[in-house]
Amino acid sequence: MPWDIWLIFFVLALILPWRGRVRMRKLLAMPCVGTMERLALYASTIAFQWFAVAVVAWRAWAHGFTASQLGLTIHGRTRTLVASLVGAATIAALQWLNLRRVGRIPVEARGSLQAIAERILPQSTVELLPYLALAMTPALQRLMPRPGAWMDRLRQFLAFPMYASAVWMIWVLTQQAGPDGVIYALGGMILIAFAIWLLRLGTASSLGSWLRRGLAAAAVLLAFAAAIKIEDGAATAASTSAGPSNGVSFDGWDRYSRARMTAAAAAGKPVFVDFTAAWCITCLVNERVALETPATRKAFEQTATVKLRGDWTNRDPEITSLLKELGRAGVPLYLYWAPGAERPKILPQVLTEATIVSELTSNSQAKR
Repeated sequence: MPWDIWLIFFVLALILPWRGRVRMRKLLAMPCVGTMERLALYASTIAFQWFAVAVVAWRAWAHGFTASQLGLTIHGRTRTLVASLVGAATIAALQWLNLRRVGRIPVEARGSLQAIAERILPQSTVELLPYLALAMTPALQRLMPRPGAWMDRLRQFLAFPMYASAVWMIWVLTQQAGPDGVIYALGGMILIAFAIWLLRLGTASSLGSWLRRGLAAAAVLLAFAAAIKIEDGAATAASTSAGPSNGVSFDGWDRYSRARMTAAAAAGKPVFVDFTAAWCITCLVNERVALETPATRKAFEQTATVKLRGDWTNRDPEITSLLKELGRAGVPLYLYWAPGAERPKILPQVLTEATIVSELTSNSQAKR
């Protein structure tokens, strides 16, 4: 059996379960799992499944394996269909009986099973559709065409989303490290490309080969030095920045501080806190469709809500400490502190105008 097929078996049999166990431990260690964490879990699982199928198909095509050698041919279609239906019905019945058995167990006695279900299973309609896509992914993979020249064309096409991602990351870098960071990043990319070009050159002499490897290693080391310089620049920008980043607007909002939030809550005022970042796509979408609409602004004004906005573009330490206290890995994070409440309420990471207006008005009517 070829070495790359052995490598695929090794990854699927050992590396994948190990990484899944590590990820599950991280989820169980979190006090609560938000919508974005669950959506990221579903999306990454779907992406890995398709990636694994593509890699296996690519290597099978490269080695010239036939469908019969891979066990993909069907002999006796009627028997196969009957066996599939009986197997599916048996599995469905066992799952149904198991769910009934678990449902009879008290919640406090379910242990880790309850915690895993609360963190993985969808909790809203927004999460339900990606979860259904995840459940249907194995069936959809059977519809993939057989390996062939289309795989090379697909590989070339997928380079363009990678280019777009690189452009996006450069824009993010401008928000975090400024123009100097962009220069170091582009310089590092050129050095890495130069190293790849050197390694792909073919020379007959051993001296030329060693010279190319030495130059490639030096280029990679310089690229790492540029990355370290970028990180230092971002840290310096975060520590010396006295105002908000260019990508975050504070029009109509006060700048967040823990003292300002607790003081407003102690005075009996409703407080809404928006933790955002210039590079956060979800934050920008929420601002457009939920936070900055006329109806939401009117609700904020009518309820005299104190609006605070925290800029986490450069990993503000004060905001980072609060995120850790609330069990969050990053933004977006939205808090609503109702008058008289002991602690703020964590709102969904994907906001709608109706969600915010309902939250504000319901607490205002309850106060009356």
